[in-house]
Amino acid sequence: MTDEIMVEEYFLMEPDNGHYNREYAIKLIEEIAEQYEVIITQTHETRDAGHGQEELFVIQGLPDNINCFISAVNDALY
Repeated sequence: MTDEIMVEEYFLMEPDNGHYNREYAIKLIEEIAEQYEVIITQTHETRDAGHGQEELFVIQGLPDNINCFISAVNDALY
């Protein structure tokens, strides 16, 4: 991939409302990453932002693809 950039993004993996679980979220994130041709790397760094457990991912790819990927994940999970 040429002109790669790296972006770090937290995604909600275990919402407090139990709407989905971590396994579902990871599968969905991987599918969307493939669709938008970005490379994701799990850091296993987590935080609790008050509405559930979030995990930090490093995303690599073309800027437009990364933006579309992040938007698609947020639409699908939230």
